[in-house]
Amino acid sequence: MVRFRALEEVASQGEQFSITVNGPSGCGAIETSSLGIRYRPGATVRYRLKPFARGGKSAKHWCRGLYRGTVDFIRDPGPAIRIGRFSFRVR
Repeated sequence: MVRFRALEEVASQGEQFSITVNGPSGCGAIETSSLGIRYRPGATVRYRLKPFARGGKSAKHWCRGLYRGTVDFIRDPGPAIRIGRFSFRVR
């Protein structure tokens, strides 16, 4: 589960959070967003990560190893703003 606080209101079509996760070598990566979901300032944003395989396909189990990810805020037009980074290890 990735959790973070919305620093400001996310309400319009051009605003979203982007979550990117890179798995261990050979396990692939995923990128997802909150497009179409509204958040008020201070709200806790939650995203449940599901196991994935190469090419972002779903998998039944997590690959063993270190996963690293980032959370960005995107407001069109404009560059993405990095909110934070996270990592976790599957043993």
